[in-house]
This record gives sequence, structure tokens and C-alpha cells, in this order.
Amino acid sequence: MNTLNFTAVVENYWILEAPAPLPYISLNALKRVKDPLPKPEACPYCGGSVKLVNNCEIYGKSIGDWPFAYHCQKCSEAYVGVHPDTDIPVGIMACKKLRKARQSAKISFHEMLAATGMERRHGYAWLAKQLGLSINETHYGWFTLLQCEQALAVTKAETKKCQTPKA
Repeated sequence: MNTLNFTAVVENYWILEAPAPLPYISLNALKRVKDPLPKPEACPYCGGSVKLVNNCEIYGKSIGDWPFAYHCQKCSEAYVGVHPDTDIPVGIMACKKLRKARQSAKISFHEMLAATGMERRHGYAWLAKQLGLSINETHYGWFTLLQCEQALAVTKAETKKCQTPKA
């Protein structure tokens, strides 16, 4: 069984010992993550080993306030970021094609929200129903390529319905 090793309490945050290269992990931040995914151990594309790295290994420079990601050490194409102040992945590792598909689908989702006036949480509930998923499974960072294509299609269709003049 894993035990948590606390190193300090800073500004009411319990700080835990962290795996390299993370400076720390916040117990409070861990508690905020709903439906945490397991840490990836192997690349879903090439089977290579996965390492927690500073994202400068991916982008050439550190980006963001919490610049860490899980990165495939073999193909180097697949990676996923982590939730701030944690080592919990924000989604499932993705290659360039899947990252672009997720980005396009999420942009379309936000356009649909704007066109329909739907609140974000209602939009995710609507999308979950359209895709046959539970609300807990409806995260763009978790989507497969097929789910991205389906999400893109249904959100574009819903946006179009709102933009089509009624006779």
C-alpha cells in the first residue's frame, strides 16, 4: 500500500513528496480532480515507456504554470498534460492527429454553446446523451478519434439548427 509522505503545509495546502520532475503535489489539488485517470505506463501507439517530464521536452520550452506531462520515450509523439499541482493526467495520451481532432471538436462545442445559449454543464450533459456516454466520461481529453468525429458532427448540426432562419 502506498503511504503519503507529507513534506510541508504551505498556505493551508498539504504538500506531498512528488515524483521527479515535479516540485511537489498538493493534497488539496488531488481532492479537486473528479474522476482521476490512472497514470499512463505505456504508449497506446507504440507500446514505449512513458515518463513524467517538464513539457520543455515536448515544446522546446516550458509552457504554463504547471509545465508537466507524461511523454512517450520511444515514439515521442504521444503525450498528455497533468492537472495543476498533481501528477494526475488530464486525459488519455494522444498523438498529433487525435490532439487536432480533440481541439476541433471542442471548438465546435463552444461555438454550439454560444449559438444555443446553453450553459456549459448543460452542454456537456447534452453531449453525453448524444454520444451515449455518462457525464463522467464526457471529457474531450478522454475522447477517441471516433468520439471526436461524433462530437464534431452533433455539435455542428446543433449549431446549424440555431443559425438556420425559420420559415
